[in-house]
Amino acid sequence: MLDPHTREHAAALGITQEDMAACRYFGLSSPSSGLFVADDGHRLVGLMQLEPDLWASALFGVHVWRIRNMAIDAHAPPSCVEALLEHAVTSIVAPVDCITAPTPSQAHAILQGLVQVGFRTVGTQIQTVARIGPTPDSDIRMVPLDTRHLQEQPSWLLDCSDLGGFACDPGFSSNGLRALKRRRLFDSLDDPESWVFVAEDGNGKSLGLIGFRTNRQTAQFSDARLALQHICGLQVAHADAGIGEDLNRGLMKQLHRQKVKAITVRITMTGHGATRALAQHLQQGYRMTRSDQVLHLWLNRPLPKISQLDYQNPLRDHSQPYYACRSAL
Repeated sequence: MLDPHTREHAAALGITQEDMAACRYFGLSSPSSGLFVADDGHRLVGLMQLEPDLWASALFGVHVWRIRNMAIDAHAPPSCVEALLEHAVTSIVAPVDCITAPTPSQAHAILQGLVQVGFRTVGTQIQTVARIGPTPDSDIRMVPLDTRHLQEQPSWLLDCSDLGGFACDPGFSSNGLRALKRRRLFDSLDDPESWVFVAEDGNGKSLGLIGFRTNRQTAQFSDARLALQHICGLQVAHADAGIGEDLNRGLMKQLHRQKVKAITVRITMTGHGATRALAQHLQQGYRMTRSDQVLHLWLNRPLPKISQLDYQNPLRDHSQPYYACRSAL
């Protein structure tokens, strides 16, 4: 399943497998996504959920879609992944330029199928989890994000937040990446489930910011109140001055106030800043639960195999079984 919650991750969060399965099942009903299934004439052998990334599409100027969930039968060959993607791309009545797929590194069958179709790995994303408990005060002041903070240029933010792997792919512009960060900050002001705090020194100067969003779905199926860190950045000049640790302590204090039980932090490994962020999290008691391969498929380029398929007579390996794919109701 292309989902952030494996067995180990769920255990680290303190949530049962049954509750997490209910959460995943509930997520399949998203009205903004398309759900596609494959069968071999007797039984279901594959499922894929594809959804548009509207803000990324608008700010990068290309039509970006994301594989939100994928499940393949253990005995299905890689051609099942190809059949699902072929049906999805030809069924969507909207342009598709790029498809992103954050895939668990241990999902070998899915990875093999995606690579065979033409997906390429652009980076790695590490997921960590921390349980929330009482945290001592830090020397910096944490204040809620306000519109005045957004007057500053966002170029000083380090890329240590989850951005879907866009920073790993040179096909996405740096200007679009900065605009996407800024858009997410604006969105957090109106989201009742999102909190962003700015760290200030004694003179009111912004040193960095950090934010989290509570998980609405898990709250419906479990007593556990869980959160995901969705933005984190600090002034480059203060990156090695211990401000990162202070930001995390400030975050923990806010999470404790909100009665959050555990938090997930996804770190896209894009350079020295990300490596430092991962080391800091592990030193502060976070547990590394899994790694994902960030794969991208560009359909408007000649490399991917799927862009060359004859959809009336698919160029598939006829030694492999044919899969009937359809949109799920």
